[in-house]
Amino acid sequence: MTQRRGRWRWVVGLLVALAVGRGMAGLVAGAAQADALGIRPSWRLLTAMDLSLRVLVAAVAALVLFANLLAVRHSIVSVVLPRQLGNLRFGEAVPMRLLTLGAAAFALAIGALFAFVDLDGRQVLLALHGVRFGATDPYLERDLGWYLVGLPVEQALWETGGLLLAAAAVLTIALYAGTPSLRVRDGRLTATGWVRRHLGVVGAVGLLFLAWHWRLERYELLLTGRGAAAGFGAVEHRLILPYLLGLTMLGVGGAGIFLTAIWRGALRVGAGVLVVLLILAPIGRIGLATFGPTFGSTARAISDREVPYQATRARFTERAHGPVRDPAAAGAAALDSLRRMAPPGAIILPEGGRYRVVRDTTGRVAAPSLTTRRQRIVHAWALQNPRLLWAGGTPEDRVLLGADPWARVARVAPFVRAAPIPRVVTHDGTTYWVLDLAIEAASYPLATPLADRAEVVRYRREAGVALVDAMTGAVHIIPPADPDPVLRAWMALVPDVFASARALPAGLDLASGSAPPPGPATVPATVPASVGRPDAITGPASDLRSQAGALYEAMETARRAGDWAAYGDAWRRLGILLGRAP
Repeated sequence: MTQRRGRWRWVVGLLVALAVGRGMAGLVAGAAQADALGIRPSWRLLTAMDLSLRVLVAAVAALVLFANLLAVRHSIVSVVLPRQLGNLRFGEAVPMRLLTLGAAAFALAIGALFAFVDLDGRQVLLALHGVRFGATDPYLERDLGWYLVGLPVEQALWETGGLLLAAAAVLTIALYAGTPSLRVRDGRLTATGWVRRHLGVVGAVGLLFLAWHWRLERYELLLTGRGAAAGFGAVEHRLILPYLLGLTMLGVGGAGIFLTAIWRGALRVGAGVLVVLLILAPIGRIGLATFGPTFGSTARAISDREVPYQATRARFTERAHGPVRDPAAAGAAALDSLRRMAPPGAIILPEGGRYRVVRDTTGRVAAPSLTTRRQRIVHAWALQNPRLLWAGGTPEDRVLLGADPWARVARVAPFVRAAPIPRVVTHDGTTYWVLDLAIEAASYPLATPLADRAEVVRYRREAGVALVDAMTGAVHIIPPADPDPVLRAWMALVPDVFASARALPAGLDLASGSAPPPGPATVPATVPASVGRPDAITGPASDLRSQAGALYEAMETARRAGDWAAYGDAWRRLGILLGRAP
């Protein structure tokens, strides 16, 4: 038994060492890439924010779990483990100090898993900096910048906290079920006073989270209304918004009543609170949404009362989308056309891949070196490719992360979306990929989402252009003359990412670039969805056959490249295309 336990310790230790080593190698490799691109300060800020946020969430999760485990441990008088010495069997009590240490270790292990939940450090950084539009919505009177920045962060906090609360509740109940403190006797669930009070506290916190959900639902109502088709209208304004406000206050008060009732043993009162908040309140919400629009109104009256709300939604939609040229309206470019646009000797290509080793004979390639053994080990570990250990070795060898225009822009400015259709500009013997940039968000009040998009986009504003040197991989982000408040906040947070228009070569005309000719709607298989993969197939409806054929070609290209994410994206978009077919 001791040898087996020792083997498991070695296996677990090795896995932990590999995971930690991979993370450290990723940080070192990322720092080297940031140095090569000239964005070390912004990379340091974004990375520090992401790591700090994950450590904070893991620490809070560990503390919450440890507090619950410690409460369970205090309800245990003793733990006796069977022992055998020869033919003599006896029980040995485990010291309480070891139980406490075991609870702390278990809480740390589970809490560490919360560091891997879906967190957006960039959004939190932007929320801490603050984004203000100086204009509010007409119903809840919150600044529009809060919807773009604050609301997504609060939603993420609620989701993470709810997940932590659920884990703590399940763990607590499971541990109590293994002790005599919580038993089913004669068909009835019995619990000691300590267990009842502990579970009462957990339940009261859950009711507070329910009240928090109703608060957030009021703001989400301005985004979606009763559905994507209906939008925000009179029923939401006059009935559902006040109802949700009442539910929020009722949830906070109900949590206090529930805790007091459970603490004093008034179980029926606590059960009544749960019935009201968990059953009756949602039924009332559904009833208002279902019968409120037509109750006591004629069709003409319903139509008339919606006119001002429709006008408000149209005004906010026009303001949210802004004067941005939608890249989908220009048609999609075929891979062959994009390949023909690439100059000879270019290292940034439409199908450049996630990374590759290039030979830098000019000393201008924006990529870290693979000269030393330490550099090769770091990048091989970070990229999980042992072949990089034997690559390089000469001063000219470089490892290029993100070898297509979209991935290069994502490495420099991950908070913008690059257009799927690049232009090519040649000036003084240098060729640039030019991509239009935009700031996009899913949460903007009273705005209709952009049509024919795979993901919801309610806010879209121009964010300038990105110049990607096709020969060196250097990236220049040129902001517009009048940036929106979100982009202004990013320009204040990471000024090293943005280049001034005066820094461009004299005589460079960005508007004179050549675009690929319209062709089959084929998407470069290496374009990540978060940095510019086309979200819709455009073109006349009569061209359905060519669009479907182009998507099939994209699927085949992704399959041959082993890019299953791109394959699934093309498959999904083919389904959307066929679903819109007449």
